[in-house]
Amino acid sequence: MVRLTTILALATATAVSAQKDTYTTYPDKVPDATSYMKAIFTPEPIPSSVTPFITPLATGLYAVEKSFHENDKYISVHTVIASAMTHAPNPDAVYSSVSASGYRYEEIVTEEWYKKNVPKDAQKIVEEYNSAADAVWKSVEDAATRSTNHGAGPQCTGMAVAAAGVAAAGMAVMAAM
Repeated sequence: MVRLTTILALATATAVSAQKDTYTTYPDKVPDATSYMKAIFTPEPIPSSVTPFITPLATGLYAVEKSFHENDKYISVHTVIASAMTHAPNPDAVYSSVSASGYRYEEIVTEEWYKKNVPKDAQKIVEEYNSAADAVWKSVEDAATRSTNHGAGPQCTGMAVAAAGVAAAGMAVMAAM
């Protein structure tokens, strides 16, 4: 527990003292869609059902993530979640899991230590992030279903338009935070 608390305190101090430009700057576009999606599915391989839609998914999810991380409130949200981890029944295991696979917010929000120790305003920001990411998945899923139902595979231009719309929708949701 002491080790975890010390690590979290150092990480928090580093995050809070970091300048916004160096801590939260993302390129405008996802650098490599396949690598980005592999990181999302780690440790599992990318499902074959996702493979044809890697670019629009990566584009949309990246836009949501970029907006979330560039939000002025991100550092404080990240800090309160890191602090709340110390209240988990097994904080070292939670920290190890987060260190290994990143902040899987869709999973973190289900934990009692999160619900009890993260302020409601920070929970709302994470909820908005999860909703924006879910909207990306749903939008691309819907586009894939439409293209499959019409007997043709997804068209590059159609998927690019869908990806642009998904990215814009995700950024709009995150900007409202």
